[in-house]
Amino acid sequence: MRRFRLDLRDGETSGIAFGDPVKPIEILFLHATGFNAITYQSLLEPLGGQAHVAAVDMRGHGRSKLPAHPGRLTSWNRFRDDVIQVLDVDPMSLT
Repeated sequence: MRRFRLDLRDGETSGIAFGDPVKPIEILFLHATGFNAITYQSLLEPLGGQAHVAAVDMRGHGRSKLPAHPGRLTSWNRFRDDVIQVLDVDPMSLT
């Protein structure tokens, strides 16, 4: 398991990754509300032998430092935009 940090427009998030870090991310795992990436380590770790797998802490969860204001949330678009930014990063930054 590798821990990583990513700088996004609104701040920093983090996550865990398994598999070959040179390859593009083949599986991006998004946790359920109230959880975080590390919760799913035992499920994702075995996949690392077959694919580059990453799980990211979403805004307001785990080690993410992205600002979260649940009372002001009017849609899930902010989370969608965060995921798009994660998909645009160089896989080498997940090392």
